[in-house]
Amino acid sequence: MPNNDFFKKAYIQLGDADANGWAWLLPNHSSQAARFNVRTKELIVYTNNGKQLLPIADVKHITRDAYGNTWIGGKGLCRYNEKTK
Repeated sequence: MPNNDFFKKAYIQLGDADANGWAWLLPNHSSQAARFNVRTKELIVYTNNGKQLLPIADVKHITRDAYGNTWIGGKGLCRYNEKTK
């Protein structure tokens, strides 16, 4: 579980949660991103140097495309794979 500093800096980038209850959270100017399930209250934090690996640094944007893919952008671009997480 992240420390309270994560939540002090976090904001919801995508707004509404998806059909499974997951919403993305981004702290400002950070190499972290998190998924929070509004139904189960589960939180998964992704970093570029931790257990849940995020392959880019300085995350600035998260968006979903028309096909349901989640794209994470910052100093690079990656697609979040729902199957492999």
